[in-house]
Amino acid sequence: MKMLENITRTFKGLLLNPAEEMKRLREEPLEEAFVYFLVLSAVFVVLTAVASVIITALTIHAPSVFLIVYLVGYIIGGYIGCFIGLIIGSVLLHVFVYCLGGRKGIEATMKAAIYSFTPIALIGWIPVVGIIGSIWSLVLEAVAIRDLHDISTARAAIAVILTLLFVLAALFLIVVFVVIVVFMLAHTSDIAVNESFMWTM
Repeated sequence: MKMLENITRTFKGLLLNPAEEMKRLREEPLEEAFVYFLVLSAVFVVLTAVASVIITALTIHAPSVFLIVYLVGYIIGGYIGCFIGLIIGSVLLHVFVYCLGGRKGIEATMKAAIYSFTPIALIGWIPVVGIIGSIWSLVLEAVAIRDLHDISTARAAIAVILTLLFVLAALFLIVVFVVIVVFMLAHTSDIAVNESFMWTM
């Protein structure tokens, strides 16, 4: 019961008065923040999965078995993805935070990443509206980095923006690489088919 009260208090505080709440959470152990993330990410993944299944069901006439398997797979994959994203995102963010003067350790950075997930968990699962949650999350992350690492707002914001740009650039390069590979495979396949056709002639 106390755990639920703490989670609710943190959730409301981060949404309504993030600066004051961050001061209260400054000394909170990483383990407590991790429990908060466990609950928050579970709620987010389930809501996202349900929304995705509803959209899929309305878009295509899929059998019930497919939708159930899709729902379960989405929840499992999404939950794992949240933790992988937390770890990778925290490490990347900490690199930029450290370069900009943050010296409170990676635990502080990970706590900032966890707490900034709150707006996404609230509305990030809603199509289109989720964009607002993402922007809100970035702002909250900058506030968290500022307060937990004792650096200026400008430096905290720069660290968050640089991390975002790095991730976007990495995703862009991955997409370009995949497109090139697919194009090369398709081109190679066409050559093989043409050669086979020539041999049959």
